[in-house]
Amino acid sequence: MKQVLRFNKVIKFIIIIGDLCILNGIFIILESIIDERTLGTVFVKSLLQLLVLLNLVYIACCYPQGVILHQRFVRPDCIVRLAIRNTFLHAVVFISLISLANFGTLSARFFVLFYTIFLICLIIYRLSCRAIIKLYRRSGGNSRTAILIGDGESMAELHHEMTEDDASGFLVRGYFADAPSTLYPEQFPYLGRPDEVLPYLCANGTEHVYCGLLASRSQEILPIINYCENHLIHFYSVLNIHNYLKRRMHFEMMGNVPILYIRPEPLAQLENRLLK
Repeated sequence: MKQVLRFNKVIKFIIIIGDLCILNGIFIILESIIDERTLGTVFVKSLLQLLVLLNLVYIACCYPQGVILHQRFVRPDCIVRLAIRNTFLHAVVFISLISLANFGTLSARFFVLFYTIFLICLIIYRLSCRAIIKLYRRSGGNSRTAILIGDGESMAELHHEMTEDDASGFLVRGYFADAPSTLYPEQFPYLGRPDEVLPYLCANGTEHVYCGLLASRSQEILPIINYCENHLIHFYSVLNIHNYLKRRMHFEMMGNVPILYIRPEPLAQLENRLLK
């Protein structure tokens, strides 16, 4: 678990450093190309202060949830949307702050050019980093072992998602079910019944356990959860809803009760509220 967190933090740090290099490089190059009459004397002579503010705003806006390309399952369009969100949020906050700080008359041409070029470079950079991470995982780096418990349609689809692309980095060793299942591929190893999970974990160990057993089998599930918690193994409970619901669901907590809902509220996104 510590290795996973450390790897994610390192990737996140490297990505943000790369973002800042692109951000500062484009800003400095454009500031040197565009003449002083367009930018204003105060703006040109305050380059150092502007760069400090530029970087602080970017870190504040983007570091908490601004990097997702290290996640094992993430689509390119999600990376692009997040890059657009980060750029838009940074533009609003940064331009608002320098307007309030009175850095002279701001050039609309400069900022349109700056954020357009930055967005294009940011998207290319983020997608390139994602491709490098996928290649690294395909070669066996940052891989994670996993076992599946249960044989419903949701578990079969989970197996497909985890093994379809080697870049996910999952090494799925096999599955436990009451009997060998036709829902899984024939070559996927059958490891035994659910009551044999604990002896298997004691003898072999694994890093991720995905359980799709019904809630009525809580007497079998709870000992597995307790073992995973005591031995730093990631335990995931998989809801068996894939047989009647084939679309993406969203998760939230209502008190201590987990709830899945079909579509998110558009105005829950900050950029949508600002646009409205």
